[in-house]
Amino acid sequence: MKTLLSLVVWFVLWEIAGRLKLSTILPPFSAVIEALFDIAPTEKFGKAAIITLRSFGLGMGLALVVMVFLFAFAVSEAIAALERRVEYYAAAR
Repeated sequence: MKTLLSLVVWFVLWEIAGRLKLSTILPPFSAVIEALFDIAPTEKFGKAAIITLRSFGLGMGLALVVMVFLFAFAVSEAIAALERRVEYYAAAR
C-alpha cells in the first residue's frame, strides 16, 4: 500500500511540475499517458519495444552469468580461507 501511495504522490508532483512549466523537458504526467495511448499501438513503437526488451534480457542474462561466476569464486575463496583458519587453529593445539 505504501508503494502505491508513493507512486501516486510522485505522479501528482510530476503533474504539478509539468503544469508549472518548471522545465521545458518535463511535460505533465497526464500528457505523457495521453501520448502513450497514441504511440503504443503503432508498429514503430512495437519494433522499438522488442529491441529494448531483447537488449534488456541479454544484459540481465549476461549480468546473471557474471554474477554466478563471481559468487562461486567468492564462496570458494571464503571456504578456502575458512579451511586455512581451521588448519591453523588445529595445528596450534
